Amino acid sequence: MRLAIVGGGISGLALAYYVTTRQHDASRFDQVCLFEASPRLGGVIDTRLWESYVLEMGPDSLVDKPGGAVELIREIGLGDHLIPMNPDAKPPLMRTTDGWKPFPSTETRSYSLDVGVHLLVERLGDRLKSVDIKLNRPVSRVMRASTGWYLDGDDTPYDAMVLALPASVIPLILEESGDPLSWCQHVQYQPRAVVGAVYRPDSFQALDLVQHTGFVVSPQVGLGLTAVTWLSSKWPYRRRSPYIVLRTFWGPPGENPGAWSDSELLRRHQQALEALAGLRGAPLWHTIQRLETALPQVDGRVTIEPIASDHGYLSFLGPYRIGPGVSDCVKAAAEEADRVLAWGQQRTLGRRR
Repeated sequence: MRLAIVGGGISGLALAYYVTTRQHDASRFDQVCLFEASPRLGGVIDTRLWESYVLEMGPDSLVDKPGGAVELIREIGLGDHLIPMNPDAKPPLMRTTDGWKPFPSTETRSYSLDVGVHLLVERLGDRLKSVDIKLNRPVSRVMRASTGWYLDGDDTPYDAMVLALPASVIPLILEESGDPLSWCQHVQYQPRAVVGAVYRPDSFQALDLVQHTGFVVSPQVGLGLTAVTWLSSKWPYRRRSPYIVLRTFWGPPGENPGAWSDSELLRRHQQALEALAGLRGAPLWHTIQRLETALPQVDGRVTIEPIASDHGYLSFLGPYRIGPGVSDCVKAAAEEADRVLAWGQQRTLGRRR
């Protein structure tokens, strides 16, 4: 049997890992192919470096929950690279029109990786020796066959396929209609942009604010800024840095910050930090990331079911399954691996009868 995984973000990578490590003779896929449109794996996981300083332009926190990313990291031999959040950092805040208030967050145990979250992506890629990984290979068409599913340009159908793609993309490439895809319209995305920057330690007048892990900004404040992470305070190994390392998030309702130029984003970044944290001076270095489909907003009534029969299997995977965090995506991938392997076993046994 053949399995195609379309999408090489953390969901697709974790799925490929779990399928290849959990399958056995009764449910074996002889060929597993992973298709990724971009030149790199990892999706929104995007670790960038300035000198020896780590800036995560995507997720930086790995919540420790059953079946999540922390368990996977230990399973693939990266446990020594896990670092907890800095216990001395002050908790996050929220900026409202009435000033600063405690952010109503739920207590969770979170980790990061000492050299960056990209290490998880690299190690998973190294573990997928039996998987045919196709980078720079966008998929524009998926269609049903009598014995599985075709990808554009392929002569042989895949017995099973998992689309680890944004919900907004799936109806554009999948030649299928009706109830199986009705859930896609209930997943909405707000485009976002991220500015990462490094400053000298005397660049901020609000020194107490810098000692918090970060803050969220109410839309009513009117800056277009949604959140700030003080990375050099949040993670202990980065706190030893003499510099202040941070990132700002942009995604005001009704606007697309991805359409703003780099100079416009940096100007807004500087002005917001001047107003809220007493910033003085330009960054020593900065970098920018644009995220069109990073944090889906999902209607709680959505039910996502695979399209499965004796003739083929098609399912969907991403941050809309369980939640947007890396641990949520890893757990959803493990569950999907079990589903597709169970389907493969049932199909194999049915053919043997």
